[in-house]
Parts: sequence; structure tokens; C-alpha cells
Amino acid sequence: MGFGGILAQLAQGAAQTIYITLACCATALIVGLVVAGLRRVASPLVVGLLDVYTYVYRGVPVLVMLFMVYFGLPGIGLKVSPLWAMMLSLGLIAAAYVGEVFRGALDAVDPTEILAAQASGLSRVQVLMSIELPQMLRMSVPGSDQRVHHDPEVLAVWFHRRPARDHQAGDDPDQHHAARH
Repeated sequence: MGFGGILAQLAQGAAQTIYITLACCATALIVGLVVAGLRRVASPLVVGLLDVYTYVYRGVPVLVMLFMVYFGLPGIGLKVSPLWAMMLSLGLIAAAYVGEVFRGALDAVDPTEILAAQASGLSRVQVLMSIELPQMLRMSVPGSDQRVHHDPEVLAVWFHRRPARDHQAGDDPDQHHAARH
């Protein structure tokens, strides 16, 4: 393999890393926003379930979660590709952290503004959508930024491309990788 081939593989790896990072960040932001929003308007039972989700996903190491998704889901009949396993596990772990950042930013919204909106006749959901969420998004950017910088570092540990010459056509490259290590 020449220098051009090496550069092509590096470019392909960089493009895939950017794609996975953006997908994980999107998952984290959407799920984190849903978790934070539900904590504000849901019943105590739902809040308790969200607390368990946050506690568990923040406590499980990333590599353990990746293995549980990639090797565990096929045990219950759900086969996922390595790409989807990575995006699902990293996205949900990051969502637990981002959800806590959003919760803290929601708690920082001035309670008198919420009280004034409720006194004006707005419902709890209207207050959340028009008063709390815009301010929460503005206040949560510094805390969310830290998670975005952390995800590519985790990707470097998990995701790597093996040269095509390491396996025969039709073989499962993961079996060859496991046999080597």
C-alpha cells in the first residue's frame, strides 16, 4: 500500500469519525432535551425512571456499554451493526450527561418568570416551551460543549478500520480481529 492509499484510509476514517460524532451528538441533544423536559412536566413515577436512567448510564463505562449493545442485543434477536451500536451506546451515555446539564440550566431559570407566565394563564407545557426552554438552551451551551469534545476521544478507542488484506472476501472481519487479540 502506497502513501496515497494510506491517505485515502485516513481520510475515510476521519470522515467516519465526524459522521459518528455528529450522530452521537444529535442523539445526546435530542434525548437529553426530552429527559430534561419530561422531568419538569411528568409524574413522579416518570421522574424516578428518568433518574434511574441517568444514574445507570452515567455510571456504566463506555466500553462496557458498547459491548453490551453490540454483543448483548443479538442475544435477544436484535442484530446491530458496529456503527449503530456505537451511535446508540455513545449517544445514550452522552444523553444522560447532557440531560443533567439541561436539568441544571432549567433549574437556573428565574422562578419569578415561571410564576408570572403561569399567572398569565399559560399551561405548564406552554411555560416550558416558551419561557424555560429558550433560556435553558442559552445557559446550557458551556456545559454541553464539554461532552462534544469528549465523544471523538472515545471514538478513537473503539472505532478503527482494518486493511482489506487482513481478511478474505465473505469472512467476518470481527472473527479475525478477535483471533489476533
